[in-house]
Amino acid sequence: MKQFLIFAVCLLTMSACQENLEKRIQRESREYTEKNCPQTFKNTIADGSEVTLWLDSIVFTIDNKTLSHYFRIDRPELIVPELQRQALISQIKNDTKFQVHRDHGYRFHFEYRYSAEPDSIVYEVTVEKGEY
Repeated sequence: MKQFLIFAVCLLTMSACQENLEKRIQRESREYTEKNCPQTFKNTIADGSEVTLWLDSIVFTIDNKTLSHYFRIDRPELIVPELQRQALISQIKNDTKFQVHRDHGYRFHFEYRYSAEPDSIVYEVTVEKGEY
């Protein structure tokens, strides 16, 4: 009987420590942001000039099951909305880091702000399950 009680207490303790998937994604997003952001990406474009993009944070919102990425860009005029949307959808479809999110039908939100005017949103898009 004593062994059964010890087993039951251990089982309850271990199950109480379990974190559901959404809370885990939320925690991992927060930890990634704390450790890696802002993250800088520099790309050379066709005319030979450079564009800089900063990933400021990644946030998972449990209420609406949305993974949001917040960026700043130094040359917002280079964002062509339809091309950007297609590039993001392609990234969601092909990048293995989004596999769990795709499997559970989560939404993806991307927001770009002009680095010189951080209060201005220059491009924003949300990608739903049926789009990827």
